[in-house]
Parts: sequence; C-alpha cells; structure tokens
Amino acid sequence: MLTQGFEYQVVDYSQISGFDSKVDFESREFAAEYGFGIASNPFEESFEAVKSFTDPNQEYVENLTEGERDAYQTALSGGLPDLSSDDARGSKPSGCQGNAFEEVFAFGEVFEQFGDQFEEIEQAFEADPRIVGATTGWSSCMGEAGHSYSDKESAESDVRRRYESIVRSPDAFADGGDAKSGSVVFEDGADVEEFVFGPQTLNLEFQAQVDALAVEERVIALTSWDCNEPLRAIEDDVRVEYEQRFVDQNGAAIGEALDE
Repeated sequence: MLTQGFEYQVVDYSQISGFDSKVDFESREFAAEYGFGIASNPFEESFEAVKSFTDPNQEYVENLTEGERDAYQTALSGGLPDLSSDDARGSKPSGCQGNAFEEVFAFGEVFEQFGDQFEEIEQAFEADPRIVGATTGWSSCMGEAGHSYSDKESAESDVRRRYESIVRSPDAFADGGDAKSGSVVFEDGADVEEFVFGPQTLNLEFQAQVDALAVEERVIALTSWDCNEPLRAIEDDVRVEYEQRFVDQNGAAIGEALDE
C-alpha cells in the first residue's frame, strides 16, 4: 500500500476475538467452564470486542476524496466485488491483500492438488485399529458414566439440538427477537458490511432452560474429556505416521507445488 502512495496501518483482527490467543479449546479447563461451547457461550466477550473495534485506517479513508477512496480500495483488494455474482463466491482476494494472501497461504496450493489423497489419509487414520479401539473405549467409558453416545461428535450434536430447540421457540426472546438478531455494522468508505450474531436476551423461562442445559453440557464435556485420554495418548503419533508416509512418497511434488 505504501509503494502505491497510500498510508496503511496493519489491522490486528485478533483484537476482535475477545480471547487470549493461548486459550486451549480442547483443554479440560475449557470443558469445565464452557462444556463444548454451545449452551455456555464462550464468545460473549467476542461480541463486545466486535462492537468496540475500530479500524485504524478508518479516519484516513474517510478523509480521502471519493476518487481516492476508489483507488485505495482497488489497491487494497482489487476493488469492491459484485457480491451478487456467482463468480464472487469463493474467490480469492486480489490487490495488496491478494498478494499477502498468496504469500501467507501458499500451502493452499498443496491442498488443492492433493485434496483427494488427504481425504484418503483421514479415512485410513479413522479406520486404524488403534484409533477405532480408543474411540470404542470412549463410548464404553461414557456409558458407564450414564451418557449414551457413540462418539464425541454425537454428544456435541445432541447438546446443540437441545439448545436450538430452546432458542428457536417463537417465545424465547424478548421483544420478538430471534437467535440471530444481534448485529454490528462496519462502514469503510462507501462499503457497508453487517455482521449478524446472536442470541439476544432470552426470556427468563427460556434462559433458565439454557442454564440447566449448560450445567449438563459441562458434565458431559468433562466426562468426555476424561474418557478421551486413551485416544489423546495415541492420536498424534498415529496421525504423524500417515502424514509422514504421504510426505515421503510425495515430497518432490509438494515442493514443486510450493515453488521450492
């Protein structure tokens, strides 16, 4: 941006997250406080962070003329896309943002070229007798604790289904709100974007149901974490075995895809 004659301050979007970057979402501490992060909302602080976030380039852009703003946007991202166009869906950024994207995410070329093989690796990993045995052990452990689930995903899906059945009730929210009625609007010159999230404040009866589900969710998540210890003990080593085998067989092609 500087070489094209514009001022630009790097935007630290991590400020919006509302989370310490060192938070381990797979930790026992997270399970104890938030369960799976469904009924106990770990993103509460994120909503507040989004509301208070200010782009450090906003004042500079607002002081440009209309023509200068168009040139700035073109230099930054190649101009504003036609979001109604099918071609815009899934398209990569261009301009300075596009150059940075290509540099930082060059490994994406590898995923595009070897996507089918990666799927095969994942399927082989999941079918590995060591992984199957540990997963079956998880289910038995959960059953002994009074929770009947085949795997962690089914436990999370059950909690999510029950949570959504509460918040999607037409009487759940005050003032006729709904599960996605909170929003934050960002303005960048002529470009206006609205980020929608939720939920809004629940009526007391429904909040009590969510609170009760959150207590149960934390119990399930903690039990799941403890029952998952045998899998955690082996899954990284097993995955590395499959990934290393792939690298050994395709190292030259990977290097070529990365332009190395």
